[in-house]
Amino acid sequence: MWSATLKIRYNHYVELSEAINEVKANVETKYNSTWFGMYDRYHSQGLSDTRFMWDILRVSSFNPTRLYHYLNDNHIESALKRIIFPITH
Repeated sequence: MWSATLKIRYNHYVELSEAINEVKANVETKYNSTWFGMYDRYHSQGLSDTRFMWDILRVSSFNPTRLYHYLNDNHIESALKRIIFPITH
């Protein structure tokens, strides 16, 4: 959920969240896995939560390039944590 403590603008957060949730909804058909299965596979391969978040962003329809004029990777990562980890944890 968006909060004023995040640097990302509300409308960009909503767009990002919708794109991530679209990936989540299509995991089973597109990647032959469940959301939790994919997350667990990352950990079993020694990959981090950070890698998981950025890979999910990469396969989503959201293009973060337009955010870099007012955000950096840390700000985007904070938004990704809010969106992705309530889904996986």
